[in-house]
Amino acid sequence: MIVPALLVCAGSGVAALPESVGWTLVDVGERRSATVEDDAAKLVDGGELQAEPEGMGLRLEVRYQKTGLMMQPAGLRLCRLQARVVDQSGRDRGLVARLDLRLPAGQWSWMQDLDTAVPLGEKPLSNTAALRELPGLPEFEGGERPDYGRYSAYPLGTVEQGGEYVALARPVSQLALVRFIGQGQPSPRLTAELDFALSEYTNPPREAAFELWFAAGRVAPTRSMRDALMFAHLPQAGAVGRQPMEAPRPGGWMPFWDLSKIPNVDEFGFGYQEGAPNPKFDDALGAASFVYFHCAGEFANVEGYKRGTEPLPPYETIIAAFNRVAQEHSGVANVWDVCGIQDAEGKIAYRPERTYGDFFCQACVDPDLPYGKAMADRLVERVTTTKYPEGIDGCYYDGIAAGLDYAPEHLRAANHLLLWDGNLNRPVNYNLWSSIEWAKHIYDRFAGTGKLTMLNDCSLVSFTFAGPYIDVPGGEMSLYLQRDQARLIRALLMGKPFCTLVKADFTQVSQPQMETYMRRCTAYGILFGFFDISPSGDHPGSSYWEHPEWYDRDRPLFRRYMPIASELVSAGWRALPPVTVEEGAAFVESFGSGENPLQYVTLSTDPATDPAQERAVTVALPQRKEPDLAVELLTGRIEPLSGRLATELTAEDLQVWALGPPGAQAQACLARARDVIERRRQYIEATRAVGDSLSPWGGYGERGGKIASPGREGGLCLMAAKDQPGLSAGANQTISVTHDAPRKLIVSAWSKAENVTGNKDHDYSLYVDCYYTDGTAIYGQTVDFDPGTHDWQYGERTIEPAKPIRNINVYLLFRGAHTGRVWFDDVRVALADDPDKNLLPRGGFEPDRGRSAIAGGSPEATRLNEEFEQLADLAGRPPEGVDWAQAQRTLDGIDQFIAKTDWGADTERSRRDAEDVRWHIELAKACL
Repeated sequence: MIVPALLVCAGSGVAALPESVGWTLVDVGERRSATVEDDAAKLVDGGELQAEPEGMGLRLEVRYQKTGLMMQPAGLRLCRLQARVVDQSGRDRGLVARLDLRLPAGQWSWMQDLDTAVPLGEKPLSNTAALRELPGLPEFEGGERPDYGRYSAYPLGTVEQGGEYVALARPVSQLALVRFIGQGQPSPRLTAELDFALSEYTNPPREAAFELWFAAGRVAPTRSMRDALMFAHLPQAGAVGRQPMEAPRPGGWMPFWDLSKIPNVDEFGFGYQEGAPNPKFDDALGAASFVYFHCAGEFANVEGYKRGTEPLPPYETIIAAFNRVAQEHSGVANVWDVCGIQDAEGKIAYRPERTYGDFFCQACVDPDLPYGKAMADRLVERVTTTKYPEGIDGCYYDGIAAGLDYAPEHLRAANHLLLWDGNLNRPVNYNLWSSIEWAKHIYDRFAGTGKLTMLNDCSLVSFTFAGPYIDVPGGEMSLYLQRDQARLIRALLMGKPFCTLVKADFTQVSQPQMETYMRRCTAYGILFGFFDISPSGDHPGSSYWEHPEWYDRDRPLFRRYMPIASELVSAGWRALPPVTVEEGAAFVESFGSGENPLQYVTLSTDPATDPAQERAVTVALPQRKEPDLAVELLTGRIEPLSGRLATELTAEDLQVWALGPPGAQAQACLARARDVIERRRQYIEATRAVGDSLSPWGGYGERGGKIASPGREGGLCLMAAKDQPGLSAGANQTISVTHDAPRKLIVSAWSKAENVTGNKDHDYSLYVDCYYTDGTAIYGQTVDFDPGTHDWQYGERTIEPAKPIRNINVYLLFRGAHTGRVWFDDVRVALADDPDKNLLPRGGFEPDRGRSAIAGGSPEATRLNEEFEQLADLAGRPPEGVDWAQAQRTLDGIDQFIAKTDWGADTERSRRDAEDVRWHIELAKACL
């Protein structure tokens, strides 16, 4: 949700306007420039400019479109500037277009971010980020990202003085390299610079079009960027947003791990599951499942090459390896020759890798090119039409390809501005923008389907451009969320959910550190999550979710902070908080539009020398009608809502205040009580349904597989079917073993077939890949089964690894030219020296039942769940209709009943549920 706080919060009075406007065109190659002066009144009244600067061989056209808003504050000036530059020389050239607003004399300050003002002086001020060579993933270290050029990470630049401001903004959907700059001497000015190339490859040839927005308004000091931020996100500025047909409840991000494996997993508040190992369970739990796609590029291995110990193979051999991998993924032969990004010499740009393959290479995934089109088609089909696995809610991009790309075909395909290589004097494509065209293509195809997109970018840089086309942005980040990061996230994404995954060595992370991190995230409405040591492939066993001793320790923290963070996200972030800190020091954020019955304010603090020392803070609040209340959601403190709120915070503290009338406050408390019970009910239903899911197996290919019966000896098995060649079906899972010496393996399976076409080959088989601890691998260890129609057939293979194994990928394949139906059962992976122990979970496809007492059918569990449902019914009534005495009696009875159970963790979980429901109901009563 985007909350247009600007429309209701801006101050009155007419802001100062620029004294003059200048347009400068710079020819980078010839080091020549020309400036065209224009009338600043056009920023208010509208108008046009057409000029042909002398000696430049260029035509400049600018349209100033006076723009108004509904409920526009008095004194606000808003203008849309649409510019077009046309080459008249017939040659390729690199240009900078510069818009200079010369301001009235005064003590102007530059807004470095949403809250930080820096006085303007002789030195130009800006806040820029570098063009990226590599995707924003933790495995690509900072030193491996050359600085190719810079652009403003924020989509606007703002200067202010004495309660008035002037701003220039770039529409967030515009793929353009724009820098905003403030300067105080020799005269104050605000500048926007835009880099681009004109070439035969541009569309139209030798032309470029772009737009900027001008705004001038009045607002309290240091709040001007927040006030002006809306102009980069206006619908008429090209911003994109949608409400999915069935938007999931905001929550945390789980990478790969099957949620059903974690006891009482609903207590952690997950909203999004990456990898979709068990979408049926996720659906019952209320979480969205995303299929995984590595949009950052391809990893390839060269057969026989010993990584890190011998010279690189020939260029042709490496590219052939990429063609093989890309064909497997896209179905297009030799596609890497066409779509791999190229260096200035016309060769495909690759780099040696060390974890996920021998080499890594990025592609131009422009949807007008074969690789991008094929991958988009497959991904959209997998999410929207493929039956297996059922319950997919969207696609997840693990990084997004970047880099500079000189391939002429890629320049010609670009529907965005090209850049200029000043050293080589030739146009170049910034491949990140081609990737965003691809993301937009998929986003548009998902329109009306209710399907979602999710992107991981730890650098946050791609969200400067990709934000409009991503429903659930996220990033793998460190354990310390800096405030400038949090502000940038909110400025780029407004009210969209943003999820983090902390990459850390959790053996070194304490519970107080976890709580500090959760507080900082909650203050900005950011949904926190946790992963492993980076890179994941080099640190098996380091995942937070593989260690119950870690997540059980932190379980109460998740129950405390995640529901509040989710509630703030649902309310929607407000760029301009309606409150100010009058005394003391605290950071303020606000959530909830004027249409919401409640608005929310978060107050947070930084570390201090004396962490226990309390700081007095006084906050000025908007005028409210009596008897409105301020309710602090973490402590339950209730204060009458007047024009001031006095409170105290310690170091790294957080307070979350809900503001609103007593009835709305009580209603919200009752809704939180119902949410506790609803999550419990969803977990019970999900756990009861887990027997029908594939988990821990994942579906393979477009057709996947499904649990069927009877199996080889009754019970269950896996069935895979396909009715046309070229598609893939089956299942797969990965098991971690981490040996310290080579150990012989025995792999086996049973399979039966019905009307299977084709010859006996690896495409109908048990297929095993083993990954060594040094990052190399042994691939394609198969047990092939007969085609045709046959009953259960046994196959076995011995694998003798040359090195210690880290993990094993097991595939049950039915793909290629085959059609028909096949069944698999009793799949085993065992050590030759311990053959009776199956290392493969659920190799016989029988479900793991009985892990949850509260999901069982015992009379005790049934009665307790019925008592909770009675509470949910009581809490579902309007506050004035709640029988508070009956609620108290029901809670007392639940407490007494729980005390008699002996369910271990489920008893403790039920006790936590009862305590939380009691807290919310008592707070609801206290609000009335």
